[in-house]
Amino acid sequence: VPTPTPAPASAAPTPSAKPQAADGGTTAAAQAEALFKNNCMACHGAGLEGDFGPNLTKVGSRKTKDEIVQQIIKGSGDMPPFQKTFKAEEIETLATWLAAKK
Repeated sequence: VPTPTPAPASAAPTPSAKPQAADGGTTAAAQAEALFKNNCMACHGAGLEGDFGPNLTKVGSRKTKDEIVQQIIKGSGDMPPFQKTFKAEEIETLATWLAAKK
């Protein structure tokens, strides 16, 4: 038991840091969900079902990822722009996540 414990402990920090920063899989989805929850849910609903803002459950079938990026950056109508709220990579992560909703 002592031999396997040091190997994962010394190997764990390096791999766990890289996937969280660069992984496009579940980590990106978790980041997008957190961004949505903290910034979008108040208007678009916890399940993306819409409330004050429109329903986003199938937004990817209505808008391209680039259109979603522009919507987040510039806002429109009652939606404020989020260009100064989010970093570019956060906008990209959120837009990719929303574009997959079809």
